[in-house]
Amino acid sequence: MRHSMSASTFIRDCFAGAFCVFESMASFLPFVEDMTVLDLGSTDGTLQVLREIAEANPRIKVVESRFARVDASSFATAANDAVAQWKRPNGLFWYADEIWHEDLLQLMDKELSDGVQELSFWRYQLRDNFQVMSWPPHPIHRVGVKETFIFVDEGTNTGRTWDAKICSTWNGGWFTRWGTDFGEDYTKLPTDEMVMDVGAIGGFIENIVQKRRMHAPFWHERPNVRGEPAGQWYTRERSNSIWTKRDTPYNIPHIMRYHVGKTKYVLRPELLEALKADETRSLLGL
Repeated sequence: MRHSMSASTFIRDCFAGAFCVFESMASFLPFVEDMTVLDLGSTDGTLQVLREIAEANPRIKVVESRFARVDASSFATAANDAVAQWKRPNGLFWYADEIWHEDLLQLMDKELSDGVQELSFWRYQLRDNFQVMSWPPHPIHRVGVKETFIFVDEGTNTGRTWDAKICSTWNGGWFTRWGTDFGEDYTKLPTDEMVMDVGAIGGFIENIVQKRRMHAPFWHERPNVRGEPAGQWYTRERSNSIWTKRDTPYNIPHIMRYHVGKTKYVLRPELLEALKADETRSLLGL
């Protein structure tokens, strides 16, 4: 059901970076009253497509802006600027490459229907064509009350992450053992109750080098991929058949299954038309 709440995010160069913002927009539209997307200077056609969607769908607004500075702290500034666009006193903020599983959307729907106004979620990240766990789950704050929903530091969370109710029946635990349990079978995690972060080296090999080059300046890093120059990594890795494998052992969101085995991000025509017509529920697998 649609709730009296707003939703917002920010994006720059969705197509170049394979941020999947159109999939995330489609996921939330059935559940919110209005949606705002801040475009922070896209040069790859993202802004033009967002404008096309907003012209057709009055519930979506596009605002043009810029990053405050080339530093990770600007992500918190951008997140807070996005929240400031909410028309309602409470709402949902998400990062453009975060995708909610359809089961999680239904869990969220129930919590919102019960009057819960602050929700945190477990988030994980996959890599190598959605085949391998990159991040064990950790909590993120994504639903809140506008006046207290303030992102801090590098923008991953607000100061109220643990005050908000965790939207999951899973009680967590593995996220505390970051980097030590990759031998475990993470496919047994209830990823259908979690947010999937597409990530910097997640799904599309043809976009990874561009995405790393976009991210690296903000983190004051070299644009490497797993410790080696991005171009060198790409030259070696593009012959790896894992990138064209057409299934994944993980229970990823239905709306993302189209992309498994695709080496470059594309906006499906049916997704574009669904966003314009405000009829995206059928794409969620609900």
